[in-house]
Amino acid sequence: MRVIARVTDEGLMRKAGGLSFGYRVRAGRETGARHRELTDLELVEISLVAVPMQPLARVHAVAE
Repeated sequence: MRVIARVTDEGLMRKAGGLSFGYRVRAGRETGARHRELTDLELVEISLVAVPMQPLARVHAVAE
């Protein structure tokens, strides 16, 4: 997923290292003992965070 945002606080961008996604699961299925596949969800919000829970949810580029 590509997220494009306008941030006016430069100090915030120095601290932000990743993204946090808030969502509500509409449908999913169990795929293993501790895993599930989300087949339908409602995206509620996307936030900048210092340390994302998912290591791959990183900010890769910042442009003016």
